[in-house]
Amino acid sequence: VRRVKTAGQKGVRTIVETVTYTDGKETGREVKSNTITTPAVDEIVEVGTKKVVAPVVTTKEETKTEEVAFQTKEVTNPDLPEGTRRVKTAGQKGVRTIVYTVTYTDGKETGREVKSNT
Repeated sequence: VRRVKTAGQKGVRTIVETVTYTDGKETGREVKSNTITTPAVDEIVEVGTKKVVAPVVTTKEETKTEEVAFQTKEVTNPDLPEGTRRVKTAGQKGVRTIVYTVTYTDGKETGREVKSNT
């Protein structure tokens, strides 16, 4: 990468001469002064030397399981006395399995997508 740090500028030089003419033709020229009125400014260009390393991107699958609560449903039964409750079928917790595809950039997690949820 190249970047201009300081823009260059032209300077100004002033030259004063005495010119001699004979019969309308120049016959002599003498420099009386030669001074730099405005100094030039050098252009400074920075040139990058830092090596840019491409990031390392990897993915892996992660599996997570979690419990799923059961629900309780009440149904009427005309054969039971009023106010009586009886468990007809015992509830059981379920299990949910979630599979993620996880993306890592230079070893740090940068993305996570659900691949399946069962």
